Amino acid sequence: KDLSFSYDNKNKILNKNFLKINKNRFIGFIGNSGSGKTTLVRILMGLLENYQGSMFFDEVEITDFNNQISRSSMAYLPQKVNLLPTTIFENITFSQNFQDKQIHEVLNLLKDCKLDHIFKEKKDLIKEIDDKNSNFSVGELQRIGLARCLYLKPKVIFLDEPTSALDGKNEKQLMEMILGLENVTKIMITHNHNLIKNCDDVFKISNGEVIKIK
Repeated sequence: KDLSFSYDNKNKILNKNFLKINKNRFIGFIGNSGSGKTTLVRILMGLLENYQGSMFFDEVEITDFNNQISRSSMAYLPQKVNLLPTTIFENITFSQNFQDKQIHEVLNLLKDCKLDHIFKEKKDLIKEIDDKNSNFSVGELQRIGLARCLYLKPKVIFLDEPTSALDGKNEKQLMEMILGLENVTKIMITHNHNLIKNCDDVFKISNGEVIKIK
């Protein structure tokens, strides 16, 4: 509500915007480079806090006190997923707690993300990977990133140009998985008009304004 933001306290990237995002919808943000798409998403994720106006999550105003709570309900899939030089299990869970329950959960997530041809059993999850991620294709990396998001059981997933590095086949496969997600709000930044067609609501950011166009 009345959301404004400036990096230099002079030029407003966002200027007194009212924006409502309904639960479990697929939201698309479009606009020219530098228009404020990434800035707006970083504000929504709680990564930029020196904004003007008010923000609400599940009808509760976000403050310094509860910002960490709202962040824990969110996940982020970047343009390109980079893995740490450790096991796939740790890359997804950020834990070394190799309990059977968690192993089973991760294997099921990877299966849902069409990666069960690579990760079939526990030994596949606890095998070290190299620091260049050369074990995997770009499409596989994005699906591992999606599995990491889903492990968090988020209420909101932010997608930052999630298919920009993918070919047509892998783009279609990833988007089918994203569209199939239930009980989660999906918020996507993209320049790809083919992806925008999948969104329930689309907002264009231009000259500091967030305008609903769909």
